[in-house]
Amino acid sequence: CLQDLRLTEPRIREFVKAMKEKWGGEDMKYRYVEAHHKFNGGKRHGVMIAVHERCKNMVHSWIEDSRRWGRYVAVVMVGQKVHGHAEKLVITSCYAPAVGTQHYIWQNFGSRGLRLVNNCVESIYKTQKSKTKVLPCVFIGE
Repeated sequence: CLQDLRLTEPRIREFVKAMKEKWGGEDMKYRYVEAHHKFNGGKRHGVMIAVHERCKNMVHSWIEDSRRWGRYVAVVMVGQKVHGHAEKLVITSCYAPAVGTQHYIWQNFGSRGLRLVNNCVESIYKTQKSKTKVLPCVFIGE
């Protein structure tokens, strides 16, 4: 697992080639997820997971950041069956900004804002539920 890769596309290809030669073998599987630059102030970063060629047949699927912010990538690996069930392993590589940086402050502020909105919605829902009365209904045409 590698985090905060600030490599250009040609450098990623060179990096993967070197990884295959030195560690993972020619059939190494990998996934690199990069943040979209418009969300990241033009700075490049991303996360990567590589699986050695000896384990390539165990790779079942990949999970990428749904928002395409380059926050995480995961690989789901399925092993042999034990007691009738296939053993699964999920390996995740996460990116998180360093404490005190502008991105950290933005994410921390944003998550606090979401919690505040969520708390307000829950409060409104609970108030409506406790103070709402069901009125008798009249059905027309019966």
